[in-house]
Amino acid sequence: MNGQDKGLIIYQGRTLIEHLLDAFSPQVSSLIISANRNQSSYQQYTNRVYSDEIGEYSGPLAGIATALRHCETDWLVCLPCDAVNIPDDFVSRLLQHTQNPATKLCIADDGSRQQPLHAIIHRNLLNDLESYLANGDKRVMQWVKQQKANIVDFSDKPEFFQNINSLDVAP
Repeated sequence: MNGQDKGLIIYQGRTLIEHLLDAFSPQVSSLIISANRNQSSYQQYTNRVYSDEIGEYSGPLAGIATALRHCETDWLVCLPCDAVNIPDDFVSRLLQHTQNPATKLCIADDGSRQQPLHAIIHRNLLNDLESYLANGDKRVMQWVKQQKANIVDFSDKPEFFQNINSLDVAP
């Protein structure tokens, strides 16, 4: 993205974060945005905008840990900012897989591969995640495997997982 803040990239006339929030907001009770720059731009969408609180930029898990610290519910739903095709049943489908009290993490699977940043995470995993990051680990999938995540089938919605990773796709 040529160093640009991905969430603020214009796609089909609106920023990526606006696309995400339009689809995501009706499915959740509150919003948290993890952003390490341009916080004032993101605050127009919610006053709950947080920068990573763990070390220097430690990747997406640091943002998730910060969001878990500020989460006021038992579960945090996580999505990358370029997830612009969110199904209207995304959160409810993840929640269906959290009924077992032992379940603390569920991630989506698009039928071809697991999508660890399309997830629902119980707030009780915060200490484990902070320990993982404190050890210098940053790999999302490795942490997910350690948690024995439930895998939720979204193979019927492959368009949901089309990431926007290039300015070439944005008109």
